[in-house]
Formats: sequence, C-alpha cells, structure tokens
Amino acid sequence: MLWGYHLRLGLDMKFQSNRSIAAYLEEIPLAGPHPIGRGHSGGEEDIIETPPGVDSASICAGSVVSLDKSVSPVNKNIILDTLLFAQLAANAQYNRYSQAHLWHMVYISTLANLGWITNITSLSEKIIRNSKLEVAAEAIELIASVAGAGSLTVLTAALKALESSVNNAAIEVFESNSYFDKVANFQIGQATQSEDGNIIMPAGLFLLQTNRTKHNFLFARWNKKRVTLYVEAKKLILNVERHLSIHATITDRLNDIRDDYVRDVPLDTARAPIAIHS
Repeated sequence: MLWGYHLRLGLDMKFQSNRSIAAYLEEIPLAGPHPIGRGHSGGEEDIIETPPGVDSASICAGSVVSLDKSVSPVNKNIILDTLLFAQLAANAQYNRYSQAHLWHMVYISTLANLGWITNITSLSEKIIRNSKLEVAAEAIELIASVAGAGSLTVLTAALKALESSVNNAAIEVFESNSYFDKVANFQIGQATQSEDGNIIMPAGLFLLQTNRTKHNFLFARWNKKRVTLYVEAKKLILNVERHLSIHATITDRLNDIRDDYVRDVPLDTARAPIAIHS
C-alpha cells in the first residue's frame, strides 16, 4: 500500500468492480501544473491536432508518445489521458526528481489501475558502453529490446522531429515537466492498435542524473563519466473495452488542465534514422 492506495495490477482489474475503480480514481490526489509548464512560451497556436489515419506523436507532460496510424482518435485520447493521469498522481505523492524510484512505483501502479496490463519492477542502472551518451539513441535501443518484431519507425520519426528547432514549444513543455536541477525523469513509447482494438505500447522509463543542465537533453552528447542513467523497458497492453467504463472519470478530472501538458508533434517526413549503438 502507498499512501493509503492499494497497488492493483492491471491483470487483477477484472476482480474489481467498475464502481470501486472509479471511486479510487476520483479520490487519488493529482498534482497541479508545473509553473514552468503553464508559463511556456507558446499559446493556443502551438496546439496542433494531427488528422486521423496517419502516424503521429505527442508530448504528454514528461512523456514522448508516438502513435502508429492504426491508433484511432478515441484511443489516442485514451492513451494520452491515462499517461498524463498516472504522472500527475505520482507527482502528487512523491517528488519526481529527488524521489524518482518511489515516484516510479506510484506511476506504474496508477497505470495498472487505469487498465494497463503490466508488472511493478524497478529501474536499473544502464552500463554506458561508449564514451559519449545520447539519450535518444539509448532509448531506441532499449525499447527495441521489448518491441519484438515490431518496427520503431514512428518513434524514430518522433524523436527526429523533436530534435528540430521547429518544435521548441513542444520540447519546452516536455522538459519543464521532466527535467529539473540536473535530473530527468521521463518516459518514451510507441503505441499501436491491435485487430481486437486493444493498445500495445513498448516503452522505456528513464531516470537521468547529470552534472549540469543542458537544453534538449535527449539529443545532447553527454560524457559518460558525468551522467548516470537508470532504465526500465516494458511492453504495456491496454484493454480498451475494460478501460472505457472508467474513462469518463479520467476526462472529468483532466478537462481543465490537459492543454497545459499535451502537444502534438508534426513528424519529420524525411524520417532520418537515429543511430543505435553497436
């Protein structure tokens, strides 16, 4: 039990009534917007909506989410809402940066309560092989380890698009919600929709501790002696039909704050590859 809330794995949700889950989601505290996130340099003009039926990507607070064109508009909203809700729930209970490992446990357990099937494990330190570390390349390599035969082309395009100065507003929202005082706590994933309508999302969870602050930290080249990187790879599965019975509760709690955290990211049509370390 964490702060009075039970850890219920997504696999066990079928044993909980929809009413009890909804009541839990209505009661769990959510943190308010980060002051920097609310005061980013953009405005309504930065909120870009991607049309349905195409590959897309979004910033969702401290998460980078790429979405295959198979993901319906309804399911895109469900993905973003659940990821945002879990982050805000964890933010309310623990400091995202100084208590990252405890934050991580609440984040995963909240996802489970929202219908994501996963297990609660811990971050582990990544051995950095090369003298220089680029976090985006490490992320692709890590997520590929759980993606199986699936392609990460949409995720690669999303990261390349974020590297461009065109998307500075999206990067600012991301970094203001994931990077503080030389510590970054963030998530990256690629979602696809299965034939039965469920969501499959290989993802990486990351904690980066650095010796100094760098803008666009995902793409900076870090001296491996000056950083520590903790990682966890997961393949998350969302039972959409089960989740729909509680989604209204989520949307009601996020309606007034969602736009502080979510930005669509236009994808780089060139889709230049991000190198995976050999």
